[in-house]
Amino acid sequence: MAENSIELKPINDLLDSKFFIPSYQRGYRWTEQQVTDLLDDIWEFSQKTGKKDKEFYCLQPIVVKDREGKWELIDGQQRLTTIYIILSYLNADEIFDIEFETRAKSRDFLSKLSLKIDDTNIDFYHISRAFETISNWFNLKKATYKFIKNKFSTTLLETTQVIWYQVNDGSNAIDIFTRINMGKIPLTNAELIKALFLRSDNWAKADAIQLKQLQIAKEWDDIEYALQKDQFWYFLNPSDTPPPTRIEFIFDLMALDINKKAKTTDKVERKHKNDYFSFWVFSKYFSPDKISKHWKEVKDYFMIFEEWFNDRNLYHQIGYLIAVGEKISELKNLAVHKTKTQFRQDLAELIKSKVNYDWDALKYSDNGQKYQLKQLLLLFNVQTILKHNNSMSYFPFDFYKKQNWSLEHIHAQNSEGPTDKSQWLEWLKAHQNSLKRINEKEHERLIERMCEAITMLESLKSEKELDATLESKCKQIFEDTMNLFKTKDADEDMHLIQNLALLDTKSNSAFNNSIFDVKRNIMIDREKKGSFIPICTRNVFLKYYSKSASQLYFWTVEDRTDYLNELKKVLRIYLPNPIK
Repeated sequence: MAENSIELKPINDLLDSKFFIPSYQRGYRWTEQQVTDLLDDIWEFSQKTGKKDKEFYCLQPIVVKDREGKWELIDGQQRLTTIYIILSYLNADEIFDIEFETRAKSRDFLSKLSLKIDDTNIDFYHISRAFETISNWFNLKKATYKFIKNKFSTTLLETTQVIWYQVNDGSNAIDIFTRINMGKIPLTNAELIKALFLRSDNWAKADAIQLKQLQIAKEWDDIEYALQKDQFWYFLNPSDTPPPTRIEFIFDLMALDINKKAKTTDKVERKHKNDYFSFWVFSKYFSPDKISKHWKEVKDYFMIFEEWFNDRNLYHQIGYLIAVGEKISELKNLAVHKTKTQFRQDLAELIKSKVNYDWDALKYSDNGQKYQLKQLLLLFNVQTILKHNNSMSYFPFDFYKKQNWSLEHIHAQNSEGPTDKSQWLEWLKAHQNSLKRINEKEHERLIERMCEAITMLESLKSEKELDATLESKCKQIFEDTMNLFKTKDADEDMHLIQNLALLDTKSNSAFNNSIFDVKRNIMIDREKKGSFIPICTRNVFLKYYSKSASQLYFWTVEDRTDYLNELKKVLRIYLPNPIK
C-alpha cells in the first residue's frame, strides 16, 4: 500500500482540481477578521522589499484523499473556500471546483457571488459576508485599485503555496478528520517532516526503499522514546508544556540553524504566524538524493544532547542555565569546535555572568531582587549535588520545572496570621503539638489557650467569618507564639539570603506563618508523601549546616551564620567577587 505523500503546491497548481466536501464537514464559517487576516498577510508578503528568488508565502496544510478523480477534502475546507471566494472576486480566468456532498446549492451559490448579503441559510450568509469583506478590503485601496488587484492576484497564484498532505495509506477519512479536529494528531512540523523522510522516491533502488524506511522509522522512534523521558526532556527545555511529538524540538533547532547559515538568496523569513516554519525549511533545503546525509544530521543533534545528559558535570551546568532562561541553541553554538574541558570552562563563565551581582545585599523585600535570590538558591542546590564527585545523584530538573517556586523565610517573618476558620484550626493544632514537643511544661498556659480556641472554632457550624471576640483571641495567641520564638537580633537579616530557602509554592502556603519547628515537621511530612523538597531546603530544616544542633526547634543567629558560610563555600567558584 502506498504511503502518504507531502509536498508544497502553489495555488496555480490547484486551479484544475476538483474538490469534494464530504458530509462530515461543517459549512463555511470564517469570520470577517479571519478573511481580513489572510488578505493582509498575502498583501504584506507581496509588498515585502528585497524578496529573494523562490521565496514564498505558505498556508497551513490541506489534507486530501483521492476519491474517484476528485480530492476529498479532509482538512482545510475553510482556507480553500476563502481562496475560491478571493479568486472569484478577482475574476480569475480559472478556479478550482468545489462540490458539496450535502450542500448542493452551495456550489451554485459560490459560482454566482455578489455583494448582496444572503441570509436564506447560514452557509450563504457567511459566504456572502466573506465576499463583502474582500470587496471592502480592496475598495479601501481605490487610488491604485487595478494595480493592487493585479499585484495581489500574482502573489496569490504564483508565490502563495499550501502544504499538500495526500492520504494514500487506506486510512479512513472520517477517522482522520475526527482525530485532527480533536487535537489528537494535529499535523505538526514533526509529522510533516517525517513524511518527507519516508517518501519512497528518496531512494533510487527499489530494493533499498523498505530497508531505509524501516531504519529511519526505528531510529526516529528511539529518539522520540528518549525525549519522552521527562528527566531528559526537562534537562534540555524550559517549563513549557512539551509538544505531543517531542522530536519536533530537534527539527525546530535545526531549522533555525539551517536558515541562519543559508545563502541570503535562499533564506526563508520566519514570522510569528508561521506555524510550519520548520517544515518549510526542511522541504526547501533537503534533497531526496541527500536524505541519508540529512537524517545523519538529525541524529548528530540528538547525540550531542544525549552526550551532555550522560556527562554529570555538563548535565548540571547546562540544566541550570536552561532553568534560568538560557537558550539551548546558544549553548549548542557555544560548544562548536570546543573540547569538553573548554566547553565546561565557558559554561562556568556563563553561569558567573548569571549571578554577577552583589548577592550579599539582595533582599526579599525588594521585588526586583527575588528572582536573583531564586537563581542563587537554585544554583546552591544544583552545585550541592554536583560537588559530591562520587555520587551518581542528579538534580531533578523535571520535578523542579513542573512546579512553581518561591522563597520561604526559614525563621518566620512578621505577618498577620491566618484569616479564616480552617486556616486557624490548622495553625493552632500544628503549633500546639510543636509546643508540646519543645517544652510542654514551660508553655503549658499557651497550650491551654490554644486548646480553648480550637474548641471554640470547632463549635462553629459554618466557615463564616470569626466574630470579633474569637478573632481577637486567635490573633493574640498568634502574636504571643511568634514573640516567644523571636530571635535576639530582631529582624535585621530577616529578608537576607541566610534566612531564605527555595520551596514550591504549595509547600510554601502550608509553611506560612509558622515557627521553625512546625515548618520542619510539615517539610518532613510532605517529603514522606513524595513531594520534591530541594536538597538544601531539606538540609536547612534538618540543621545539616549548623555546627551546633543543640537548639533543634529554633533557627538561631548561629544557624544563619553557618548556613551563609556554606552558601559561600559551595558557590565560591561561580562568584566573580567572592564574599569575604
